[in-house]
Amino acid sequence: MSENNQPQLIDVVLVSKDTSFCARAKSMVNEFHFTIEEVATVDDFIEKYSDTQINFIILSTETANKDEAIGMVQVAKQFAPQGFVLVVVGKKLEASALPWIRKSGADVVIQENEYFESCKLEYFAFHSVRLDYVAIKPGDFIENSQLDFNVYHFMPQNKKYLPVLHKGLKLEEKKLSKMRDSGTDLYLKRKDISKYFKYVSTHSDQSAKGLVSRCRSQFLTLSQSYLELIITLTEQTDKPSYEEGKKILEVCQQLASDLLNSLMTVGQVQNIIGSLQEGDFGSVERAPERAALAGFFSLLSEIGRPEDVMLASLIADIGILKLSPVILKQLRQKKFDTMTSTEKEEYQSHPQKSISYALNRKIQLPNIVKDAIALSHAENNQKGFPQLVPDKILLESQLLLFCEELDNEMAVTMGKPRPIFKDVFNKLLEKHSSFEKYTVKFITSLKKVSASI
Repeated sequence: MSENNQPQLIDVVLVSKDTSFCARAKSMVNEFHFTIEEVATVDDFIEKYSDTQINFIILSTETANKDEAIGMVQVAKQFAPQGFVLVVVGKKLEASALPWIRKSGADVVIQENEYFESCKLEYFAFHSVRLDYVAIKPGDFIENSQLDFNVYHFMPQNKKYLPVLHKGLKLEEKKLSKMRDSGTDLYLKRKDISKYFKYVSTHSDQSAKGLVSRCRSQFLTLSQSYLELIITLTEQTDKPSYEEGKKILEVCQQLASDLLNSLMTVGQVQNIIGSLQEGDFGSVERAPERAALAGFFSLLSEIGRPEDVMLASLIADIGILKLSPVILKQLRQKKFDTMTSTEKEEYQSHPQKSISYALNRKIQLPNIVKDAIALSHAENNQKGFPQLVPDKILLESQLLLFCEELDNEMAVTMGKPRPIFKDVFNKLLEKHSSFEKYTVKFITSLKKVSASI
């Protein structure tokens, strides 16, 4: 342990003897500027990382049998309990072993071909390293209440999170007042979102401030459930059932409904969701934010059924995880023109891949949700995909596309002032007043929103 009693922090650790696995992991961390270390075996892992904080662990089980693979996972969880463990299984490992590996402590299990040919590795690594903490507001805390989780302050100089409110602490007004006056966000470990939700639900009142706090906690709960949804939809460790699919759909619909009810009362969607940061993974991890926007705008504009619009927005881009790492890199760098015709075709297939993910897990999506996803990149000028005549493009699908564009325009760039939500919204309406990208009916409907944000 270092002199300041803080354990060493490593973003990614790979356990593998295979040079091709190492090359793939290094390519990923270079893309996101993460730190990485490699060891050949779990014995090396124990020896080297017994006193280290690791965010993301890749376990390659290419030569392991079922018991060896389970043992690898258990060792990783024992010595790095906070780390997200991704297990890569090869063709030699029987399918019946996969559920046992998952139950032994793996956070997600993927096939070897997915490791090399999809961008699942990038998504789960990014989520574990860059999104391990979520922002909360000092105003969410109440004097004389007691915490069941730690709260952190972000130090931009060394990019570390320092605990400032500790689990079990009874909160004093003097300290809370100082934090509120600072005007800076506090942070919470993502794994503690459920505890934060319980705290806010217990201590917030019916004041405007209390309603905003509850709405924020509901949004964070939705964002955490979304990660679980992605794991459920994209994993292949068990046989899906219609009963399981029905439960997943009901959970998503209930979370969406609860958040929509709060948003309608609070009416401050821009203060509930976080902002996109330049250099982020892409549209998949922003789905909860874009779904909140889409649901809120659906309520105000009467475009579609808000719960359906939110569900479509949550699922619409999950198919991107099936794309190759090469295409993901081009998307992140906005280099659409450098794609080959084959790469463009693969990218344009991702809405259908999103629908397939849901259907393969026996989730019976309403037809309007499937149609909105399928047409979520169609444009009035036929420059999007698929190319349709304007009267065939759904208002719901245009709303998904608009919310993606709005979210991108709200991106925060280091060293520049944060964009003002209403200004960006109105500028987009003005930009599209010629009705090239969106239909007349859609823009006319969306103008109803402007007065309420």
